[in-house]
Amino acid sequence: MATRLCPSFIANGSCVNSTCQLSHTAYPCEVCRMSFPNLSLLSNHLRTKAHTDRVNRSASGTNRWGFCELCNLNVALSVWEVHIQSRRHRGLASTTDVAPDTIEPQLPRSDHKHTLCEVCDVLILAGQHKQAIHEQSLAHRNGLAFAALKSVLSEAAEDRNGMTMSHEDGIDFGVVEVADAILGRRIEVVVEISMPSRLRLVKVNIAGVRSGAESFTVDTSGDVPQNLITVILKQSMTGQYEDRLEVTFENPALRRQFLVIRAITATIIGTREVYELLKPAAPYIQKPRSVKREHESEVVRGIPPKVPPSLTKHARKLPEYPIPQPLKAILSHTVEDIIKEIQSSYLPNAPLNGETYGQFWRTLLWAEEHRAELDLQIFDLDDALLEKKRQGVLYWLRVPGLAEKRPSVIRDDRINVRPVGSKGKWFEGRVHEVHESKVGMRFSTKFAPPSATQRFDVRFKFNRIPVRRQHQALEQTRYRSDRVLFPAQTHWPKAPKRLIRREEVTLYNANIAGNGPQLDAVMAVLNLPEGAPPFVLFGPPGTGKTVTLVEAALQVVTLFPNYRLLMTAPSNSAADLITQRLSARLGQDLLFRLNSRSRRVQDMPASLLPYSLVNGNELDIPTLEKLMTYRIVVCTSVSAAVPYTLGVPPGHFHGIFVDEAGQATEPEVMIAIKDLADDRTNVVLAGDPKQLGPVVRSAIARELGLSKSYLERLMDINMYEPHAGHGKTVVKLVKNYRSHEAILTFPNARFYDGELVTCAPDEKRNACINASVLVNKKYPLVFHSISGTNERESTSPSYFNILEAEQVKRYIDELVADKRVNVRYEDIGVIAPYHAQVLKVRKLLREKGKEGATAIKVGSVEEFQGQERKVIFVSTVRSSRDLVEFDLRHTLGFVSNARRFNVAVTRAQALLIIVGDPDVLSLDPLWRSFLNVVHENGGWRGPPIPWDPTEEVREDGGYDAEARDRGAAELNELANRLHAMNVGEEDEAAADRVIIEED
Repeated sequence: MATRLCPSFIANGSCVNSTCQLSHTAYPCEVCRMSFPNLSLLSNHLRTKAHTDRVNRSASGTNRWGFCELCNLNVALSVWEVHIQSRRHRGLASTTDVAPDTIEPQLPRSDHKHTLCEVCDVLILAGQHKQAIHEQSLAHRNGLAFAALKSVLSEAAEDRNGMTMSHEDGIDFGVVEVADAILGRRIEVVVEISMPSRLRLVKVNIAGVRSGAESFTVDTSGDVPQNLITVILKQSMTGQYEDRLEVTFENPALRRQFLVIRAITATIIGTREVYELLKPAAPYIQKPRSVKREHESEVVRGIPPKVPPSLTKHARKLPEYPIPQPLKAILSHTVEDIIKEIQSSYLPNAPLNGETYGQFWRTLLWAEEHRAELDLQIFDLDDALLEKKRQGVLYWLRVPGLAEKRPSVIRDDRINVRPVGSKGKWFEGRVHEVHESKVGMRFSTKFAPPSATQRFDVRFKFNRIPVRRQHQALEQTRYRSDRVLFPAQTHWPKAPKRLIRREEVTLYNANIAGNGPQLDAVMAVLNLPEGAPPFVLFGPPGTGKTVTLVEAALQVVTLFPNYRLLMTAPSNSAADLITQRLSARLGQDLLFRLNSRSRRVQDMPASLLPYSLVNGNELDIPTLEKLMTYRIVVCTSVSAAVPYTLGVPPGHFHGIFVDEAGQATEPEVMIAIKDLADDRTNVVLAGDPKQLGPVVRSAIARELGLSKSYLERLMDINMYEPHAGHGKTVVKLVKNYRSHEAILTFPNARFYDGELVTCAPDEKRNACINASVLVNKKYPLVFHSISGTNERESTSPSYFNILEAEQVKRYIDELVADKRVNVRYEDIGVIAPYHAQVLKVRKLLREKGKEGATAIKVGSVEEFQGQERKVIFVSTVRSSRDLVEFDLRHTLGFVSNARRFNVAVTRAQALLIIVGDPDVLSLDPLWRSFLNVVHENGGWRGPPIPWDPTEEVREDGGYDAEARDRGAAELNELANRLHAMNVGEEDEAAADRVIIEED
């Protein structure tokens, strides 16, 4: 067997020399752009360090470039995350309705500095000399050979030799309802041969590639005329289907054959009505425009909301803490330089300590604020109307996306307006009321009432109060205790207090007595010595973290009569939940829910109003003296600054408990600790570092560490290892009261060392067993394999998938109608990673769903953290049909994120259904492993699994490169067949060149 490849075959895709003894069978490695004459040599190559290194570089994006459609700019993928947070990118993204960090890199393009080598997909420095050097490189020469193989498909679709075949652009069945696809659809392909005596049709077949298998057939009955080829579509499952029609012709005189191909496509959907409802209004078109906000040099201040007279006096003022001008200048530099300049000019060279701690985090906060200000530009409005009721004083502005908090506007926020075309002063509107789709503002009396047709430019202003409160805490030099900021074993007090024994404790929640880890956590908190290092309550999904924290809080105020406790959480909803559970045991004289004065009374749970201060119809803040009488005060992390500004002295609270600590940034948590703790105060953190962390918008701040929560940072310290520190510094809860064991098994093994134990009541976890939607009636987990299409609306780069949205709705309809299970619409949640898909699913449920379907919560993974539903659907959205172009970062986008995955699959109690494209999801080792488990347990529905599920998953990945190699192998196989058909004498070479002359 020849072991050397034929140069003519490598260069042209075929060889015209019938006596050639060299190999004409090539096995390509797409990653390295090399071809090998046999599988053995290819296998040897795949084990080399050079190939492995290249795969790893491919996966990590090293030395690769992407093109930003918004900025019309090539960006190194290694700094892509930084680029999408830059001022320029944020401004240009203002024409979209999505967060700019969802914009993903496209293939690089030539620019004034670089030339794109389309063979190698790499950028080279412009100039003939640089280009010549590159073209002589081995990589480029191998790339040329690979490109020759890839071009075969398009060339084989051309008519030739006196033959024409219809549907030259492909055989497209279009959008077909599944009922029609089951019955079958037919398309006729007409073949015309100018000289039948010299050419005849000898064979017609369907290639059977990937998703097209068993979907398309050819009618070969004798009744079909010779010049008609009838392609039949028959399929019972929705999805996007593709295949290839191959038609073989022969010249009898020359005994020579050639192949002509046509692509076949079909989109099968439940009802065409759904497709028409959800399809893009127009194709997505990049519409970049330069946006640079003109500085608002003169602003006429608005009139703030009236607040009833209050007796509250603030002893400490809140400074402004503006971004320093030198830092602001750095943040406006090129993205490649920002991190380097911040590190060299603002951040300490040595590890953090008490002296450098504040400046470090304040710098990151300023970077985050800078990004947040740019973020708001996305929502700026042009040509907006202001409406005013005849007897009212408020001007009403309609804000697209307000109901979804895009943008988020609260009472007393500032919105600046100016007449369109004016270059004069801006008028500040202070927000008095926020409705579902509009806000009511009040301007200065100098604001001239506009006419009914007057239009305005509108700018939303960043609310700096939360950031200023974090700066105020970080600025504190009084409290720099290493035992809280940088805890170590040496920080344990040498003389611990008297231990509380189990028999001295009467539990408020008797169920905790039967849960060893929960009881251990409560006892550990009770026995914390004054001034001990922080204690961590590690609470995986559904393990009763908040229940345990509330029990510990009740016990400390019961057993220690003078104990005063501050409990915080990142959000109002989490703080309300804590208060509701405490209120079942504590009266209004002991428990107080401290609220921001900007919060509306109607947004408070009615049951908590007696535990808050209501002044007129507004929430208010008590006096210093009154606040200090409560045993437990509950508030958000940011509102923890209020006791400090009132004058509460450090150490007044003996304990500071933080729930959902993994969702807050470290500076947020430090508001309570650095403002109000002293050397005796104990800190307890509850959360799960394996789930989503704090939301940080600035890639610069993320890169420098702001996205790592205080909880996660502590758990990286050896003394917080769950086994070594159990009962002293940390307790890991392991009894899961939420999910069926089948739903819990995979995340338990992957994220929690297999230590979680299913303890949900039978009636809860088995609520959907035997449901009609299940593949295996005893296994409440389904993966629905479907290949859809990545769609985008005309002005938005966010992706949606019509076929997945419809499939989710079909499941919902079937499930709610199923009499074997009791599932209501409010029991269901739908998770999607892209905002456009969230909107499409909501629209489908609203306009085509049955009565009550709008009670279904549809949102992102972030919106579902901390929540649960009896039934959860996950629509993964991304799909791709081009295996040759598969790339983990480009194809999966931010679906490929371990923490996002963990949250998504752990929200369900009794049923989890995931709808997605397995070809795409399997590129990620985590998803691939999960899908293997579902398949093994009989939960797979739809087209068969496209890989061997019994094969061990490679955790280092490389599956995107492998998929590209498979796509290349398909081209290579076709090239080999064409080569075999085209071997002949020199007088046949002209015919062969018809196939390859474009090369």
